[in-house]
Amino acid sequence: MNKQRWIWLIAVLVSLSIGIFIFNTGESPFQLASLPYHLLIIAGLFGVWAAFEWRRGHKKLSYLFIALAVYAFTTFCFTTIVF
Repeated sequence: MNKQRWIWLIAVLVSLSIGIFIFNTGESPFQLASLPYHLLIIAGLFGVWAAFEWRRGHKKLSYLFIALAVYAFTTFCFTTIVF
């Protein structure tokens, strides 16, 4: 899979995640409290994806997914403390 397809795939996943988050917030503002757990799930998904890419030999792409997983996990920790 070439670089442009990966960019499109990531853009679609991020757009869907943001769309679901906005829909859930509009549907019930009290569901905003579940944001940290969504971030934890996203961090886990990026972590698993990074492991698969590491095994396939795509080290740079794996580092990108590891960075995204760490970012999502850090945001999870921060929002858990704040909310």
